[in-house]
Amino acid sequence: MLPKGALGQAVIHCLKQCPKLVRYVEDGHLDIDNNRYERSLKPFVIGRANWLFANTARGARARAVRYSIVETAKDNGLNTTAYLKYLFERMPNMDLDDRRALDKLMPWSKVLPDPMRVKGKSSRKGFARDGGAFFASSARQKSFKYRQNWMW
Repeated sequence: MLPKGALGQAVIHCLKQCPKLVRYVEDGHLDIDNNRYERSLKPFVIGRANWLFANTARGARARAVRYSIVETAKDNGLNTTAYLKYLFERMPNMDLDDRRALDKLMPWSKVLPDPMRVKGKSSRKGFARDGGAFFASSARQKSFKYRQNWMW
C-alpha cells in the first residue's frame, strides 16, 4: 500500500480522525453529526430569496435572533407560538437588566407555564446559555468548545 494511493490516503485520513472519534465515544453528550442542526436551517436556506428585504445588518441580526429563539423553543419542547406570545406579553413590562427575571423567560426554564409545552414532546436536553450560544448541560458546553477547535 502506497501512501499516495487512494487506499493509503484513506488510511491516513482515518488515522487523523481517530482523536475525534475517541472524544465522541468518551463523551455521550456529543452528537456524531450535525444533521439535526442542518435540518433546522434548511427552511431558511430555501426561503432566503424571499428575505432579501433584510438588507441591513440590524434587520439581519433581528432575524437571526428570532430564528434562534424559535429553534431553541422547539428544542425545548415548547409550542413556539404560545412561547412567543408569552414573551411579547411579559417583556414590555419588565426590567430587561434583571438577569433573574430574564432567566425565567428562557425556553429551558422550569417555571414556564405547562400549557406552553407540547404534549408528548419533552425537552431533548436541559439547555443552558453561555456566551450567546445555547448548550445542553455543562458537559455539552465542554464538548461544544472542544468541537469548535477541530470542526471550524
